Amino acid sequence: IHFDGSFTFHGSGTGVVLITPSGDPIPQAFHLGFPYMNNIAEYEALIIGMKLTIKWDIHHVKIVGDSQLIIKQVNDEYKVKDEKIIPYKKLVETLKEYFVCITFEQIPRAQNRFVDVMATVGSMLRIPPE
Repeated sequence: IHFDGSFTFHGSGTGVVLITPSGDPIPQAFHLGFPYMNNIAEYEALIIGMKLTIKWDIHHVKIVGDSQLIIKQVNDEYKVKDEKIIPYKKLVETLKEYFVCITFEQIPRAQNRFVDVMATVGSMLRIPPE
């Protein structure tokens, strides 16, 4: 799973790209209902990716993102100091229990461009009222 969150003029969004064992990407973009600061949008993207993986009954997963802060927090290398982030970190810890093997890796932003675009698209998505 590659994940990214976006906070733009248009709102907040997430991008998640699941890579199949054969290397095929399954891109997903989501608009978040109200503006989130960037770190929360990143956590939302991570959580959405984890929930999709659980829904598809996948038990071994490598999760990559470009946010050093998020990756180091979920790897317990950094403490979560922002009280707004604590519930997100706790949810990630709960979701981690589902997996037989789960790893988190930080990659350079340049290697996460496709997911960054998906997150930006997600921030601009609007569902018109019926």
